Amino acid sequence: MEGVRTFLGMKSHILEPFADGNHYIGRLGKEVDGYGIVVKNACLIGGDYQRMHAMIQGAAMDMLKMAKKYAVREPQNMFHGLVAPEYLKTYCEQFTAKDYIIPDIMTHDHPTKQRNGAFVKKKRILDVSR
Repeated sequence: MEGVRTFLGMKSHILEPFADGNHYIGRLGKEVDGYGIVVKNACLIGGDYQRMHAMIQGAAMDMLKMAKKYAVREPQNMFHGLVAPEYLKTYCEQFTAKDYIIPDIMTHDHPTKQRNGAFVKKKRILDVSR
């Protein structure tokens, strides 16, 4: 439910009590807002976004490996041979900015149920969020 609130731009019912001007978060001590934007972007002591994202991504890859699902990490590997090299190179150079959507994992044998009830194996792109 919290993800839906964030997507719709609604206030977080979890963070609203802390948005009174007396609560701060992160290395820079920014004031907590009711929407959760400051909390999401905060650089926390003892870890930062990139490192935690890589740890969660690694854990997800390990789970897929244990489930015997073939999975690939990083856009360079996912789209190799599927997207023209010049477009892939441009995309990979651009996604260093935090505003870009970067796919994390692609599974190649994800079972999907069709309308007729039959199961087929399809590719799925997953995004890991903290």
